[in-house]
Parts: sequence; C-alpha cells; structure tokens
Amino acid sequence: MPMRLNGSVKTGKKIMDNLSKFELVFDKLDDNKYFFTWTFDGYQNGHICIVLNDNNEITQDSLISCKENQNNFKSSLGLYKDDTLMPVFQYSLSTIK
Repeated sequence: MPMRLNGSVKTGKKIMDNLSKFELVFDKLDDNKYFFTWTFDGYQNGHICIVLNDNNEITQDSLISCKENQNNFKSSLGLYKDDTLMPVFQYSLSTIK
C-alpha cells in the first residue's frame, strides 16, 4: 500500500522525510509564481504554486494541492497553515535548471 499525504499540518515534514518518494516537475513561471506538478509514492499527485515577493522570498501565499487519490487531502494547503512546507518549496525552487 502506498504512503499517502493527508494535507494536514506537517505534510511538508512528511514529504522531506520521504523525499525519495516525491517526484517533481517544473511546469512554468508566470510573473512571480512558480508552478510544479508532483507525485508522491507513485500514487498521489497534484500541484505546487510558489509565490515570491519583490525580494525573491517565498510568501505565505504559496501552496500545495492534491488532484488524484486525494484520500483526506481535499483542499489546498498553504504555507500560512503548515510552515513545514517551506523546505519543500525551497527544494522545489532548487530543482529548476
């Protein structure tokens, strides 16, 4: 049975603790927003939107959402609710070539 994200506090920690199960693809940059598609443990997938301010800092508006095999991950989870997402967003930006 695959590991699942549930979209609650500490989702970012679960991703970082299991980074080998987290696949990420950079989709596009639109103004100050970076868009990614992700898959977790080959089962769940969704999107990340990272918003940068004028100082190129990640803002609280950044979020992760799940589109397939949501389990209990039915709504977007923002950095303002789960500060453990910050390392996930930093890692995501670091993957851009």
